[in-house]
Amino acid sequence: MGLITSRPDELRLYGFSAKHPQYLAYGLPVLVPNSRRFLELLRGSVPYDEESFLELVEQLADRDEWQRVSDEAYAQAQRLRWDLTLEPLAELLA
Repeated sequence: MGLITSRPDELRLYGFSAKHPQYLAYGLPVLVPNSRRFLELLRGSVPYDEESFLELVEQLADRDEWQRVSDEAYAQAQRLRWDLTLEPLAELLA
């Protein structure tokens, strides 16, 4: 699984790590601090805090749960492919 760590400061709340979409592209569930904003927009992201971290890792050790979240992550990566994401720009340039 992917792991994103950060401090809960204002800059980090609305940003994202460049590793996040890379992990999703491989179908890896990504553990992300729950202080991050807009996590619901990136399927396959699993919000955590200090109290829930171990429990979430244990849940993802279950094969069925891992597969479910991995499928979400990979599907999200497919929706964010460059050829799809940049299609509106290509149309403007044409």
